[in-house]
Amino acid sequence: MQCNLLNLTAKCRIEIENFSGKSVESVYHDFHAKVFAMNLTAAITHPAQDVIPNENGQRKYAYRINVTQALSKMKDSIVLLFIRSNIKELLNKLLDLFIATIEPIRLGRKYPRKQSGQRRGFYPCYKPIR
Repeated sequence: MQCNLLNLTAKCRIEIENFSGKSVESVYHDFHAKVFAMNLTAAITHPAQDVIPNENGQRKYAYRINVTQALSKMKDSIVLLFIRSNIKELLNKLLDLFIATIEPIRLGRKYPRKQSGQRRGFYPCYKPIR
């Protein structure tokens, strides 16, 4: 979680406080798995982020990788990185996908949020779909 690309919004996207079990071991396992997924995503997206300014030089805004899409695609392919013998092809596909899913950096887009008294909770009875 040290990379600048994966900031507080990424922590929200991976639901770091949503655990799959109630035991201490389960909480440790989930927390470390999510931190590992974030760090691996940061390591793989870093080279793609360096390519983006060169391809988008004539556009109005600067662009960056869409962190939500990157985390989603990494969740789908994290296991494949460890079970396949030739991961170079998979890494190239991931890099191409990360470069294709970019978002503009629009300065001055801080709007006050509506304060509501309700807070979304995570309930152990209902597991996430994915």
